[in-house]
Amino acid sequence: MEEEDRATTRYLILTTIATFFSSITATTLQFSYQQTTTHLERVVNLLWFASLTFGVASGINSLVSMLWRRSVV
Repeated sequence: MEEEDRATTRYLILTTIATFFSSITATTLQFSYQQTTTHLERVVNLLWFASLTFGVASGINSLVSMLWRRSVV
């Protein structure tokens, strides 16, 4: 039981970290989205959006993994 609690805590920490970095990415994207005059700025905004997508996906993946791990046992 102790190992299950440790795994659950680990997944919750990963979800919290992913959510934190996603909020930083969303804020940065919000500030830089209005500045799209050059090709480089558009590419940078695209990379920020990709980072936001991967951050949200990793948070969801961590929650699904935690739920799957708890339901199997």
